[in-house]
Amino acid sequence: MLVKEGEHWGFNGKGFKNKTKLLEYMCEQGLLHKKEFIKKLTSSSRRTNDETIKKLYTLFSKETPLYIDTEKIYRLMLLSSNLMLKSNDKICFTIMFENPYEYWTGAQIVQKAKYNNTLPLSKEKIEQSLNRYVEGENPIIMRQNNAGEMQYAINFTNFIYYITQFDKKK
Repeated sequence: MLVKEGEHWGFNGKGFKNKTKLLEYMCEQGLLHKKEFIKKLTSSSRRTNDETIKKLYTLFSKETPLYIDTEKIYRLMLLSSNLMLKSNDKICFTIMFENPYEYWTGAQIVQKAKYNNTLPLSKEKIEQSLNRYVEGENPIIMRQNNAGEMQYAINFTNFIYYITQFDKKK
């Protein structure tokens, strides 16, 4: 499993096994009450408010104990065939996982890669590699244009699904 500590909460790397485990996790770790999640919106017992939203945001963006096992991802990338990930792709993803919440430019990736290898890399080739993963049903890479320069970031969920489910696709 690529997500550590997930088994305790019934998290399988893609989602929780059932709603009960998810609610247990949110109530215990997010200091939320079950009444905040009553399904019927008009119920007088429902306690959902702006504070609930803030707690959920904090829980899933900052305090969650579910984190990515980068060593296992690196091993999977290293052992993967070129059908799944090309050499430039592996370099890009390895560098981007050092700070996965940051948007990276092709030039930043080339500069960072210079410290770790002697392969001749170009900004254009790196951007070409990353652009392959921007389109599609579940894109691995998110792209944004910032002052005329393309920036890229990893979409964790889609990346983990891609790397673990590649051999199961038709």
